[in-house]
Amino acid sequence: MVDPRADPNGYFLGRELAPTGFEWEFSPPSLRLRYWKQVGELAAKAKDAELAAGLDRQGRPLIPIAQSTRVRRLDPNYSPMGIADPDAPPLTPVYDASRTRSLLRWKAYQDGVAFHWAYDGHTGDSWGVILGYHRQGVHGRVRDVIGLSPNAIRRVKRQALAWWEATLAKIPAKVRKPEPAYAPKYERKPAKKAPIAPYVTEWGVSGIGPGHTPIDFTPIAITTIAGVGVKGGGR
Repeated sequence: MVDPRADPNGYFLGRELAPTGFEWEFSPPSLRLRYWKQVGELAAKAKDAELAAGLDRQGRPLIPIAQSTRVRRLDPNYSPMGIADPDAPPLTPVYDASRTRSLLRWKAYQDGVAFHWAYDGHTGDSWGVILGYHRQGVHGRVRDVIGLSPNAIRRVKRQALAWWEATLAKIPAKVRKPEPAYAPKYERKPAKKAPIAPYVTEWGVSGIGPGHTPIDFTPIAITTIAGVGVKGGGR
């Protein structure tokens, strides 16, 4: 199956409908997916309502069908989806059973919702391909329904954000609010005393402090040999 996000005859709702704030930025993937599923359900209903009202992706009325099309709709075999109505909106001759409405699908992701039209066994291709032709223009009449109108997007966002706030309200504040960045406490350690270097006295080499050999106060005899002092005496 082709990734719906890559369907040229579909549309994607994402960043423009996302909440703001640290709770969203730090929310787990599972919670984000729940939000986008909620957006998908709301946006699908909004899109179906626009199609039922005969509106295009900008929320404007679609170009009315030609008189010749009205006549063809009187044929019981005009649509494989059921009996067509000459007064039904453009692209939906059998109302909600029409492929433009019945084959609309959506799938939620971590960053939004992808909408597309499913495969149609009667045409042997995605119904979105047929709607793509209408977007480009058929017999000089452009009818673009691939997308959601700005008004519907604002309405869906308002409803989705209400769901988001209600969901957050059920989560304890200490759980839903991320802890501040961990800063290790500084522990003052006693300064190490600088070691005292050994020194020479007339009693010998010694030092002061832990680990040093106790001072030996035994006098060391000094003998002079040819005018030079030598420690340890003569033998």
